[in-house]
Amino acid sequence: MAESAYKIWNAEIGYIVHRQYNMFGRDLKLAMIKILTDPAKTLSDMEELLKDQEIKKQTEDMKYDYEIVLAGMTART
Repeated sequence: MAESAYKIWNAEIGYIVHRQYNMFGRDLKLAMIKILTDPAKTLSDMEELLKDQEIKKQTEDMKYDYEIVLAGMTART
């Protein structure tokens, strides 16, 4: 993360980089997204979703994330 933050800063395309902590927890992330985006799902579906191998794999792939705020500037006239 630090290396990518320096590259973004040095390229002058971003000014804030920080580690984003997910309010749903690292192990529940994709299952919660599935619940929030499917009106037929509720928190009662959590246990079943967490057993799904594809959700486990994708959650592992999404485990480390961070947020980047990019800035665009134009010349003043």
